[in-house]
Amino acid sequence: MFCNGIPIAVIMLGVKRGHWTDNHVRVREQRAVLLMATMASVLTGTSLLVVPGAPREVFALVVLRDHTSTQTVAGGLLGRVVAAVAFTAMR
Repeated sequence: MFCNGIPIAVIMLGVKRGHWTDNHVRVREQRAVLLMATMASVLTGTSLLVVPGAPREVFALVVLRDHTSTQTVAGGLLGRVVAAVAFTAMR
């Protein structure tokens, strides 16, 4: 969410409001704000993972035996397929 969901939402909102030319932000001068917003979002998400007691996905899924390795890999692949379909639909 912090690495792609929020940055994509910022881009789409900026395009809708006329701040950026398009969803590819082809005008180089317009990219600085987006880079800063993306970095802030990623750093926020990363810092939330550092907080004591925050879940570690692979650790929680496999090491604690909540899911098998096969289930974890299948879930990761399914997530990629869903993301691919969503990004294709947004074109």
